[in-house]
Amino acid sequence: MPGETMPGEGKSGEGRSGAGGVDPERLWLRPAEPRRGRRPSFTREAITVAAVAVADAEGLEAVTMRRVAAEVGAGVMSLYSYAPDKETLLELMVDHVSAELAVPAPPTGDWRAGLKAVARLQRAHMLRHPWLPAALSTRRSPGPNTLA
Repeated sequence: MPGETMPGEGKSGEGRSGAGGVDPERLWLRPAEPRRGRRPSFTREAITVAAVAVADAEGLEAVTMRRVAAEVGAGVMSLYSYAPDKETLLELMVDHVSAELAVPAPPTGDWRAGLKAVARLQRAHMLRHPWLPAALSTRRSPGPNTLA
């Protein structure tokens, strides 16, 4: 919602999860509108899309805040209000690509065929995003697209 503030803004560590992970609310809330200056020419969505494109093309190791900032045409420091660290950026990336995952057809009564269909969809999804299995292995907070 416009004007809604992001948890974690302000004091260091404020609004972050205690388990050394990502603040789950960052995946759910839209960033606050900037209070001063020009509106940024990019969004959290644009940052996430750019990061996914880099990971798809060059692997997860190539995804750095500096690289993503260059892709969206922004300064590195400006990204930190949208994703305070790489871990949060990875959470946003995983949630973003989760929205692409196709829902299998309704069950036909043949559980084996249904399971094979789900496995094929998952495999195709992982082939489109080869970095995804590694990112999923460290994921802590499901986002809205993952739960949809």
